[in-house]
Amino acid sequence: MAGITSGPVALVTGANGGLGSGICRALARHGWSVAVNHVGDETSALELARELSSLGPRAAAYRGDVAVAADVERLVASVVEELGPIELLVNNAGIGFTADLVDTAEADWDRVLGVNLKGQYLCGREVVRRMLESGRGGRIVNIASEVGLMGLEGLTAYATSKAAVVGLTKSWAKELAPRGIIVNAVAPGPFDTGMLTDFERSAEYLATIPAGRLGRPEELGELIAFLVGENGSFFVGQVLSPNGGVLI
Repeated sequence: MAGITSGPVALVTGANGGLGSGICRALARHGWSVAVNHVGDETSALELARELSSLGPRAAAYRGDVAVAADVERLVASVVEELGPIELLVNNAGIGFTADLVDTAEADWDRVLGVNLKGQYLCGREVVRRMLESGRGGRIVNIASEVGLMGLEGLTAYATSKAAVVGLTKSWAKELAPRGIIVNAVAPGPFDTGMLTDFERSAEYLATIPAGRLGRPEELGELIAFLVGENGSFFVGQVLSPNGGVLI
């Protein structure tokens, strides 16, 4: 990929986290120009953008809270102005929250659902509007979670947000595929990121995973790169769950 100065533009939200950076690196290796969205840690986002640029395609960092409509509008407009039309949206931004139901405050619920679900809706709405206006079509990959497929105690807000992403994905897929926009979801299992607890890194927990290990962010990135590539065009409205056999 050395020497590439431009490529189709991908916007990855929450890009400077563990999963997000793995997704960005894979897309850059496959020739995508990457808009690195972040909400607070500008230093790591800029460092990631510089790293991606060294692979060939363009990359730049963009601040914006996906749960705030005005931020999303500014984010998308800036990416289009500076990098070009967005051909891929990876709705990756998300936050975790652990608490029993009776200990889950309304504000916690609203923030988790705001980022994990409303954020995907807001980003999708803004990007799809531009895709439809251009007539070029495009791709969307929404990041869900295995927890949204199976539920888990202590994760009411998080599991609900990720389960809702599945319904959102399937609805968008049916609505948009006839108009040239292909939408799928990926529901990762236990991946090696900063969101894991110490227990989830322990030998005791790893022994419960049939594959015997945690997933690597680059594996998720390569899966998404396949989905949005030419050979992934017949996947429509699907939920792929790389989880090492935790959920079969």
